[in-house]
Amino acid sequence: MASFTNKRLLKALSLCLLLTLTLPQTEASACLDSQTGLSAQLNLEPSKQLHELLLAGKIESRFSEFQLKQTLKSGVHSRLANLRYRHFRFDPPTQTYIWGLRFEWGWFHDAFELEIKQVRANQFRVRPRYLWIPWRWFLSSLNKAMQKWPLKLELSDQNSDLLLTLPPQRLSFKLGQENLRSSELNFNFLIHPEGQLTSQIASQPPLSDQAKLKVQLTSCLTNDKVFQGPLKSHLDLRIRPQDLEGIRLGAERLSDRYHFSGQLNLDIMTQIWGKWEPFALLSEGQLQLKLTQTEIENRKYSKIVSVPFDGHYTFPYDLKITPRMPLPHAWHPQTHLHQVRWFINGPAWFKQMKSALLGARKSISQLIFVFYPGQTTQELTEIYLLKAMGLKRSAQGLKPDLLSPEGIRVDLIHNHDLTARGAKTVSDFIDTVKTQLFSLIKQSPNLKPQFENYQQRLQRNFQVSALSEGVMHSDHRKLLLIDGQTAYTGGLNLADFYLQTDSFHDLMLEIKGPAVLSLQKSFEASWRYLHPGKNWQGPSYRGIEKQAFSGHTAQLAAIQSDARSHEIEAALLYLIAHAKQKICLEQAYLFHAPITQALEQALARGVKLELIVSERSDESVFEILNPDQLRHLLKRGKPGQVKAWLYQGKGGKYDYMAHTKFISADSQGAIVGSANLVPRSLHSPFQWKNQSILYNQELSLYLANQETVSALEKDLFEADKKLSRPVQAQDLEALLEKRGGPLQLLEEKLKGLLS
Repeated sequence: MASFTNKRLLKALSLCLLLTLTLPQTEASACLDSQTGLSAQLNLEPSKQLHELLLAGKIESRFSEFQLKQTLKSGVHSRLANLRYRHFRFDPPTQTYIWGLRFEWGWFHDAFELEIKQVRANQFRVRPRYLWIPWRWFLSSLNKAMQKWPLKLELSDQNSDLLLTLPPQRLSFKLGQENLRSSELNFNFLIHPEGQLTSQIASQPPLSDQAKLKVQLTSCLTNDKVFQGPLKSHLDLRIRPQDLEGIRLGAERLSDRYHFSGQLNLDIMTQIWGKWEPFALLSEGQLQLKLTQTEIENRKYSKIVSVPFDGHYTFPYDLKITPRMPLPHAWHPQTHLHQVRWFINGPAWFKQMKSALLGARKSISQLIFVFYPGQTTQELTEIYLLKAMGLKRSAQGLKPDLLSPEGIRVDLIHNHDLTARGAKTVSDFIDTVKTQLFSLIKQSPNLKPQFENYQQRLQRNFQVSALSEGVMHSDHRKLLLIDGQTAYTGGLNLADFYLQTDSFHDLMLEIKGPAVLSLQKSFEASWRYLHPGKNWQGPSYRGIEKQAFSGHTAQLAAIQSDARSHEIEAALLYLIAHAKQKICLEQAYLFHAPITQALEQALARGVKLELIVSERSDESVFEILNPDQLRHLLKRGKPGQVKAWLYQGKGGKYDYMAHTKFISADSQGAIVGSANLVPRSLHSPFQWKNQSILYNQELSLYLANQETVSALEKDLFEADKKLSRPVQAQDLEALLEKRGGPLQLLEEKLKGLLS
């Protein structure tokens, strides 16, 4: 069976959606009987040939004399370089179209007319008038030009007339890596007494029930020059696991990461206004998605429904798709004094993380999103296993760890690749490291007699757990807890391209204070979720030891988001709403309507806005969405009110990517952590059994202290400006055009809803 990739599938969906957002409609029968417009029913399904899709369906349309004129006026010169449009009109007495053209060839030109009259349902007679150039030479030139058209036309002479016939035929197009081939199409036309032209294109055989994508679309143009009207459209899409095989995420295929199948429905209702000359277009309406039956990672779901989305489109780039969701409950900071340190970029964090792990005396609890096997994770895994056995490395080899001679509890929770396959990858990697360490113990004369004891300690003290629920529920938090007294959190995962010299740009924060206890309890709750019915095996901490703070301090609150809580979104809206002078925002992924609206309101209050996003992104969708968000906010602000930069990095393979999730207001308050400014992280628009689905669990920190926030802005935001290039709205529009234009933007905005 052909593999219709999600990228191709989304492009087809996007094209259909753009059509529905740009074509007005009424009911099909009323539309085609009394006005002009389009009605279409189309199916796409795999053929028996690899990378081939079959197109079947029926398209009925009715065009006014004015619309035919506009089509011919705009299209003739692009197809026939030597011809110029002069005029087009309908002659009621003879039921004939009169098309005026001018032929140009160097200094020579010839103005003439073509009379076009219908002979049969699929045939027209074309008769020249006032033509001085040889008719057969003209036909020969026309025939050569038409050979490049995808539509096959038959030309034949009848005295001085030309008979133009559209025979039954199959069409073939290239859609990315896929060949799109139609079944046999029959063409039927009818010229009406008032000059309208009705066409019907229908496939043989008729529509099949096996289609992967079904589209029903009708539209109406209520006036020739200014058009308006309502629209209704329905799309059905079947997705099978093999459809994910052609999509790549870096070196991986999407099918390596996700197992997914299901039935998706999209309903669209909108209203449109526009004019032809000069062309202008405005559309407003609603759309809603439904996953009627879905299976992900061997878990079955039914009746997943999105909230309604409000759509707004102004030609060519102003496109908004906004979920109609209630705002989260009002949030007010409940903070306590904490000591705060930050470690910017992988090498600084890797060094500190190893130091913290080696210094642990009672327990290590680490929760991580992804864990890629590599040099850095090899070192970390050795430390986990040795701490659990009460051993450490030295220049002389392995020896007892005097800080924890009996071994300590070490728990690792991860969400690698979101799948059971990802869990096995990590488990196999850890087993390999474990085997290597056991070999070293057996080679040591001092440790070999206690080999079984070390095995028992490791079995008792070390546990790795994995969340494997696919895209429906992922845990995106990054958290390290040492002895229940110190916590580290932020945006850095465990992988060489996060922790080595050339790596993604991000930071982690160390905190000491009351929030550590709540984070320890949160970690224990995650462990219980993965081990239902079992008791927590690690030490229980009932309080935080008294300690003298040094360095930076701040009033701090740990804030989290999950299936039922949207606390991070609420905190972000609070921070933006209370800004009076300036907001600094540096984000990996920026696409969440409530945040955009809050930033717009801040601009309306006169607040200045400074923005940094990566020019390139590790996720292709945000190579479109990030610059589009910057472009939008630049245009909403007054001159000089909004400043924007595209992060460049230092020229390495990975350091181009600003993976940061940072925002500050007036250098007084800041939020930093794991949460991206996207629906999955802040407030999923999809519901299942009265709770969010297709969501991330997230963890961020709210900080309030002018000295501390100013220092963080200096070390992170101001330093990153020097590694970025400033841009204006026109620069971003040029970049968006280079990366695919309005249709690509629409496709990426559909993806952005899932992020």
